[in-house]
Amino acid sequence: MDSLLKILNSVDANHPVEVRGLTTEALVYFCTETTKPMCIFLNQNTLEEIMVMLKDRPLKEASFILNKAEEFDVFENFYQKLSNISIQYINTGQKTKLCFVDERLQEAPLFSNIKTRPFLIDSSCEYDSLVSGLEKTSFIQKDFPFDTPGSFYINGGVVDVKPFDTKENYRISFLESDCKIYTVNKDTNTIVAQVQKVALFPKSFEKTISPIDLLQETHIVSKYSSGSLFLGKKPLKHINVNLKVVDFHGFIKKQIKNCFYFNFNSEVGFLYKNNLFLPSWFKEKNISRDIARQRPSIDGAGALIIGSIYVHEDFGLCQFTG
Repeated sequence: MDSLLKILNSVDANHPVEVRGLTTEALVYFCTETTKPMCIFLNQNTLEEIMVMLKDRPLKEASFILNKAEEFDVFENFYQKLSNISIQYINTGQKTKLCFVDERLQEAPLFSNIKTRPFLIDSSCEYDSLVSGLEKTSFIQKDFPFDTPGSFYINGGVVDVKPFDTKENYRISFLESDCKIYTVNKDTNTIVAQVQKVALFPKSFEKTISPIDLLQETHIVSKYSSGSLFLGKKPLKHINVNLKVVDFHGFIKKQIKNCFYFNFNSEVGFLYKNNLFLPSWFKEKNISRDIARQRPSIDGAGALIIGSIYVHEDFGLCQFTG
């Protein structure tokens, strides 16, 4: 696999290549491990799969552009929301290492060349200036925290803000002498960490630049289709990797020692030249099974007590009913 990564990292406009036989998981592994920025055009179904795999990555590592992801509203789903945030993030001028784009949008005008100034918030910020600044930056006040991107929620001396261009959610507190800014876990509504300042960009509405025009100078432009990754235009070199999909049960049966674990969400891994590349939960679940096997087993049904709770090797907690 290192040899393929070396090839990937050596690709440029003068050395295009096609890598055949890639699973979606292998594609994501290649892209996240390469040192070069990449823009990958692919079909919507594969794009949505990858969005789930990399949903926990910050936008500077991976952004996603989905077709027909137009407006922020109460009906937008996970995919549309992540796509909209990605577009706004790129419009602020911030860099993204990987950009996965719906192949139908290659030349569609999606981005703006107008640079906007952010609304800066730090410890010197005052409550009235914050609320006024949010409204001037097109943020909308909502009745619930972290409702939609571009919204804010006031709860006494605390203001929760969900920006247009980031997955982060912020809590700005005026309960002390100085303004305090925190990142917040939107699922648990709890503080994650304190930050010194935050820049809130307004929503960008102008669409004049296509993904290919914006990224072709800074990223390796590629296309993924039917298991093949085309790096550069008209590749002259072709590499067949012949990967095999490996699920958890296949992993247990193979018992291959050379295992490498990737840190993105996936249901399956893949096998390449007697090396297994697997999601990290395979390892965690396998350790749990090993621990269960080490527990003393019950010899015969006579040792079981009706109504008692036992740990079954395969099913976990069970109650013996007779």
